[in-house]
Amino acid sequence: SCFHNVIERFREHDKQLNDNSNVKKCIETVIEDGERFFLAFIRQLESAFHIDTELYFNSNAYSPELNTIVAKYALLCTQHCFLNLGDLARYKETNRNGADYAEARKYYLRARLLYPKNGKSCKQLAILAVMTHRRLDAIYYYIRALATTTLNDSVKQNLVSLFEEARRRLETLEKELKEREKKNERKIRAGNQKLEIWKRTDGTIVGRSLDDGQSNNSQNEFDGCVSQQE
Repeated sequence: SCFHNVIERFREHDKQLNDNSNVKKCIETVIEDGERFFLAFIRQLESAFHIDTELYFNSNAYSPELNTIVAKYALLCTQHCFLNLGDLARYKETNRNGADYAEARKYYLRARLLYPKNGKSCKQLAILAVMTHRRLDAIYYYIRALATTTLNDSVKQNLVSLFEEARRRLETLEKELKEREKKNERKIRAGNQKLEIWKRTDGTIVGRSLDDGQSNNSQNEFDGCVSQQE
């Protein structure tokens, strides 16, 4: 959008300055102008085409049927306004060096409720999930985006990248576990490591190093990084 282009120009200028407080204020002003514009435009669309967007957001109400093609296009236009509002809210939080993207998420979710067939809202929710380190959520939203009628090559590429990242992390974890096991075995053979013996109900006996708890911590670390939930 035009607001995105202006903000990007300010960001480029921001990198060249030591004192960027004035640039950040300018970015904030552009974002606030954009928010006022899109909120006003949504109200105009609702008034001109008799669209009540609140009915789409109320889980206890049935979404109204749109009988004309013009009304459907107006609804799609309204969805794009909410997507832009979500983007602006995301830019605002980034400009403030914050990490609370609740407002951006709210607008993206509203955009999805307005027109679920358009996968752009799911794509933006996935981007937000990646930014907040909720990779399992990101995978979910990218798959939802792929299931819509508006496919995007970047969605598929981003999804593959997430799986590749998870694969690399898993390989690194497995390598670390194997190295730790070998190290513990050497300590046990040298007599410098305590061994815990367990007898199973089937009569078999197994042993493990008392330092194995470290590997469990690493596993939890990996799980938390890949699949943090809200």
